[in-house]
Amino acid sequence: MRFTAATAIPPSGTIVIESGEGAYSIPAGFDVSDVDFAVATSSDYVDRPLASTANATNDGVAVVIGSSGSITITLNSTEGIGVGDRVEVELGTNATFGATGDSWITNPGTIGAYRISIRTTDGVSVLNRGTAMIALIAPVGVHIFAETLPPGRSDGLPSGTIAAGNAEIEISLRTDELATCRYATSSGVAYNSMTGTFSSGTSLFHYVNIYGHQDDTTYTYYIRCADFYGIFNTDDYEITFTIDEEATVGVGGSDGTGGVGPILGGSQVLFQSSVVLSGHTPPNSTVVILRDGRSAVTAQSNASGVFTATVSGLERGTYTFAAYAEDRDRRRGASHTATLTIGQGTTNSISGIVLPPTTGLADDTIGIGEDAAVSGYAPPGRLVEVMATPARGGLGGTVRLTATSSPLGAWDVTFPGNRLSKGTYDIRARVAVGATFSRPSSPLFLGVGEAPTPDLFNRSDLNKDGKVNLVDFSILLSQWNTDDEVADINEDGVVNLSDVSIMLFNWTG
Repeated sequence: MRFTAATAIPPSGTIVIESGEGAYSIPAGFDVSDVDFAVATSSDYVDRPLASTANATNDGVAVVIGSSGSITITLNSTEGIGVGDRVEVELGTNATFGATGDSWITNPGTIGAYRISIRTTDGVSVLNRGTAMIALIAPVGVHIFAETLPPGRSDGLPSGTIAAGNAEIEISLRTDELATCRYATSSGVAYNSMTGTFSSGTSLFHYVNIYGHQDDTTYTYYIRCADFYGIFNTDDYEITFTIDEEATVGVGGSDGTGGVGPILGGSQVLFQSSVVLSGHTPPNSTVVILRDGRSAVTAQSNASGVFTATVSGLERGTYTFAAYAEDRDRRRGASHTATLTIGQGTTNSISGIVLPPTTGLADDTIGIGEDAAVSGYAPPGRLVEVMATPARGGLGGTVRLTATSSPLGAWDVTFPGNRLSKGTYDIRARVAVGATFSRPSSPLFLGVGEAPTPDLFNRSDLNKDGKVNLVDFSILLSQWNTDDEVADINEDGVVNLSDVSIMLFNWTG
C-alpha cells in the first residue's frame, strides 16, 4: 500500500495498519520478515532497514495477530518522515528487502468491499487517519478458444450432365473460412499428398480449369482443404458430373422445344434446357430460386426439409442461380449461389444444396454480463453451429456454440454473458447435413453494452461469397423499392440508391 504524509512524522513516531472492520486476520508467524517499508522524498522509493525493536538506525515492527490484529511500524530515533514524503508498505511474500516474507494476511471468507485503517502518531498523539477500500471479487476465468474444425465445403460445381464437346471444365466450390484447397482423381488421398491445386489460392471461393475431358464419361474429383491454422479435412468432398454422349442436333425444334437466343455464331433456333436444384432446408419452408438475380420459381420443402425446384426454358449460356428459404416465422435465410454454363437441349442439376439456417436474436442490444439468446430454423435433426465474432477487430476470439434442431427444425442457443465483452458481435449460424456444412447465415449484429454497429462490407456482400460484385448488384436490383432485409444494406426499410452507394463503396469486382 502507498500513501503520502500530510503531516510530518517525527523520529520515534508510528504508523499503525489494522483492519478497520476486523475482517482481515493476521496469522501466527507473521513477523518483521513479512514487512518491507520504503520512503520516497523525491523520485525513488528507498527501503529502510527493519528490526523487531526500533533503535537509532532501524525502524521497528510490532505485530498483533488475529482477526483484530495490527501492524505497527515505529520510526527509528534518528530519522522521521517529512510532509509530502511518499510511504510504501509491502506485506507477505511481496516483502523481499533483507529477508523474503513467507506469510500472508488472511482475506475475509465473503466476497465484498472491506476497509483497512491507517493512522500516524508522534508516539503519543494521532497526527492523521485514513482508510483504504479493498474489494474481494469472484475468480475470473480466462477462456482460450482454439480453432479445431477444418473448413466446411459446399457449392461444388459442376453437377449432373454437361453438354458434349466441353474438354475444358471449371471445377469450383466454396469454403466457410479462408482456406487452400487441393484435389485428386481418386478417393482417400491425404491433403498433403494431393497434387492438384486450385487456381484461387487462399480464398473462400475456389476454382480451377481442368482439361482433357471426354464425351460420354463420368468424372469425380475428390477435394480436401486446409485453413489458416493448418487444420485440414480428413474426408473427401466429391464433385461428380457427366459429359453428355453427343451434342444435340436438330432443325426448327423437331427434336425438342425450340427457343431463339442471341448467341453469336450459333443457330437461330436453339433447344432449350433446364436446371434442377435440390437439397435441404428448414421443413415446410418456402424456397425461392433466383436466376441472374431475378425470381424464377418457388418450391415448398417437405416435412423432412427436402426441396426440389426446376428452372426450365433456358437457352445455352452461363447463368447464376441463387436459392434462399423463408421459414414459418417469415425470416429469410442467406442465399446459396451457383454459376453454371449449360448447353442446348440439356437437363442439368445442382444437387446436395444445404441452405443456411434462418436466425433471430431475442434482443440485439444487451448489457455487459447479460446472456444473448439466438434461435432459428434448420433442416430437422441436424447439428447447428452458431458463431459470435467480434466485429471490426474487437477484443477476443470467436465464441462457438452448437445445438441440434428439433423434428420441426427449431433450434436455439444462449451465449453466456461472461464470454462476451463490450462491443459489437457478428452472429452467424451454419448447419451440417452429413459431412456437408452450409454456408454461414446472413449476419445478425449484437451490441454488448452499446448499440450494435453493422459491418457494411459484409452487408454489401449479399450472396456471402467474400466479394462485392455484379452478382450482389443483380440481387439488390431484384429487390428494388422493397423492404428486403438482405438487400436493404443500411437497414432503413427500403432498397434504394443509398444501398447502391454503400455497395459501390465496398466494391471488390
